[in-house]
Amino acid sequence: MSEKSKRNILILLNGLYPLLVIGYILLSNGKILTEFIPRWNDEVCWWQQANAVSRYGRPLGYWGYNGGKPAVGTFAAWGPAAVLPYGLFGSIFGWNFYSYIYANIAFMSLAIFLFICLTDMDWKKLSALLAVNILQIVRNYYLSTAMAETARYSMGILAAGMIYWLFRHENCNKFVKYILIPVYLLYISQAYLCLVLCVFGYMYCILKNCSIWKRIWGGIAATALCVVFSYKSLLLLSTPYADGRTCNAVERVFENFSGLVRLLVWTDGESVFFRMFVWSYLVLLFVILILLYVKRDTMETFDKTIYGAAAFILMSFLGGYIVFYNTTSWTFIRGISIGLLMATFLLCLSEIRVGVLCFIICAVLTLPCLNEIRPVFINDRFSTEEWREDYNSLKEEFKKDIFVDSENDNPWNNTIGVIGTDQAVMDAILALPAGISVNVAMDGPILREPAYMLIRKKPDADYYFMCQEYYSAGYRNIFENDDYMLMTRLYSHRQD
Repeated sequence: MSEKSKRNILILLNGLYPLLVIGYILLSNGKILTEFIPRWNDEVCWWQQANAVSRYGRPLGYWGYNGGKPAVGTFAAWGPAAVLPYGLFGSIFGWNFYSYIYANIAFMSLAIFLFICLTDMDWKKLSALLAVNILQIVRNYYLSTAMAETARYSMGILAAGMIYWLFRHENCNKFVKYILIPVYLLYISQAYLCLVLCVFGYMYCILKNCSIWKRIWGGIAATALCVVFSYKSLLLLSTPYADGRTCNAVERVFENFSGLVRLLVWTDGESVFFRMFVWSYLVLLFVILILLYVKRDTMETFDKTIYGAAAFILMSFLGGYIVFYNTTSWTFIRGISIGLLMATFLLCLSEIRVGVLCFIICAVLTLPCLNEIRPVFINDRFSTEEWREDYNSLKEEFKKDIFVDSENDNPWNNTIGVIGTDQAVMDAILALPAGISVNVAMDGPILREPAYMLIRKKPDADYYFMCQEYYSAGYRNIFENDDYMLMTRLYSHRQD
């Protein structure tokens, strides 16, 4: 077989690999694509926001917690940047429960294809890339969820390809160099703040003819400015979390670092997979740094740049989570997986295979732990006939009782309050009309702003006391069944 044929086959296998992953999940569970449903509370939030964007261009009410709302706009935590690609996909192709699977396949396949085009890989490098794709365990499982992670993974892969292309094409088109790529990098930093590290890589390439220290300090300065801009923008465009944390920056770093140490050293209730994954991440980073030091005088400039970029990405994501976010199990794992994807994709471009081989060995050693995390992604992921009947019944009732007013200037009139985030509440949120936003009462006083309140019925005194509080606040029942009570303070909006 000719090298051209090998290359074409490997391009196809890499690009279509996300489709193969979903196909395997369906076949191994005896399910069909149309049975996929969002289940986790974050998934439901992302799915409904995309549903609203696909229909109206934005959520019509305020997504938030305890009556909170963004300073600008109506989007939930993390703002609009990660939602808009899914909303755009839905506006073109339609949006239903399994549309996010199509969108995830499309985004990831497109990112892989574009990365290959931007880097002009030969068949040997494509073979390494295929192995890397197969062993990206966290990315592969998140393809089957309605989380925004796949869009973020895709953004990171494409950014890595763009910066590599810029590094190899010094005299490229000025519009691409000074407008298209910077705008894209600013956008993805809104989708995920850690992706702002790409600005450093961009400046490093732009200042290619300057001394190494000018490139480094220029990159640091530009990245710092973008961090401030992106963080301030994110605060304006997204609803703050209601987690009650009041610790300062030093306390947060200490708390997150301690959490990482516990995850690495002690069982602490976490699965073996989490421990193996983080150790693999750290081992890969350690091997890259050792290689850069040992071969600092003999390594080719190109390979040194690739390995240096991979080390920078891995360290930046690790440090970013410790300093700015948290090291809580899945939140931490799925976040640093973006860095792992970017770094390993870049390592495939080097003629030195040590980095790729290290990743492959570590990932293979993690495979026996998959049985621990498989139920997290597969259990209850598919709808049953009973679930669909309950959902359709609730959807029809909400359609009659909840008025979507796309012309109203007050987003609270298109907002429904809910109590807590248990699974029954999430199922009810899925049945809401497109455009209606959800404000979750987690603790504190009752919500008074939303036009509607959905209360999960419970046979205890707290439930009856809570109902009386909402009656006193001006809410009245408009629907009730064995599981839920729907209230409103907009009596004129009741549809008969």
